[in-house]
Amino acid sequence: MKYTLLLTTQYFMHEFAQKELSSFNITFDVLDEGFYEIICDSKKDFLDCIITILHYSRTLTNVYLKIGESDLKLKNFSFEKGIFEDSKISKFGVAVVDDDINKKILSLFSNNLRKEYDLVEGDDISFEVFDEEEDGYIIVLDLFGFDLTKRSYKLREFEDSLSPIVSSYAMYLLGLDNEEKLSILDPYAQLGDLSIESSLFQPRVPLFVKEKRQTTLAKLFTLPLGVPKKISDSNKLMAVIEGGETFKFFKENLSYAGTKIKVSQFDFDWLDVKYHKGDFDYILTQFPYFDSLEEQREFEEPFFYQGEFVAKKAICVITESEVIQEILDKHNLVVKERRELDTDEGEQYLVYVISHKEKA
Repeated sequence: MKYTLLLTTQYFMHEFAQKELSSFNITFDVLDEGFYEIICDSKKDFLDCIITILHYSRTLTNVYLKIGESDLKLKNFSFEKGIFEDSKISKFGVAVVDDDINKKILSLFSNNLRKEYDLVEGDDISFEVFDEEEDGYIIVLDLFGFDLTKRSYKLREFEDSLSPIVSSYAMYLLGLDNEEKLSILDPYAQLGDLSIESSLFQPRVPLFVKEKRQTTLAKLFTLPLGVPKKISDSNKLMAVIEGGETFKFFKENLSYAGTKIKVSQFDFDWLDVKYHKGDFDYILTQFPYFDSLEEQREFEEPFFYQGEFVAKKAICVITESEVIQEILDKHNLVVKERRELDTDEGEQYLVYVISHKEKA
């Protein structure tokens, strides 16, 4: 039998989600911005695809298995055969995905599902119904039951911690997926939202997902044990943390991530003392929130002075404020990329890629 997967991401990641899927040698169709379809011809192909996505994707948010569909009038239903043949699932519920789907529609789907698969109502799994507008409705299973950007290594987080999908966006924008060896300094590392995530990014480290055994996927199919083997790397990664409790929390997250980053405790004003010119290819960091323009200026002046000295290729910053252009001019820096991100969680960021001005 064939297995149809529906994949989603946040809209700003659309370009890089396609690039990532292609790098996995997965054939897919774009249904809409941030919405993709994969058709697998066998259970083996399906499991290979889904395990690859679970452990290696840095761009996708949710993965659904298509179970059935109907027309708009809910007269004609069709369902995939054999989905539950080898599973232990006997109970189900139906959840709403689109707000305009009413109880009558859910009831009709529920009745047809019960007849088709000989299931009773319960909480083993939960089917979800999508409204395809002009085409009708589709019913799906969320194979993981959680956002794929969730990270098991994040034992500690701050309220303003970056989502890994925003971190990954910055890395793709920098072109780090094309680098054989990463050389990155995060001089304002906090809890490692960027530095730890970059250590998992290239070469792509398989993620440990502690919830894997509790997913709908695991209830439907026998999954391979453990995590794919990590590829060794020669990355040069450094995180600078001012110290105190933040340093302790960073080390906890780093230990659980199972990756290697050198960590130092000092103020980034000392970067030109600690390092030589061009010691790192990239600086990748998140700016703090500024209460005033004066506070922003006091932060950015030493940052870009130090950054111009230490970063050989580019500086990438994620911030909530426009960088101060006159400071960039003063240090012979130029904006190569400026992207505005509005996340599904309601957060807004500016992502800058800044490099040295070319000599005339």
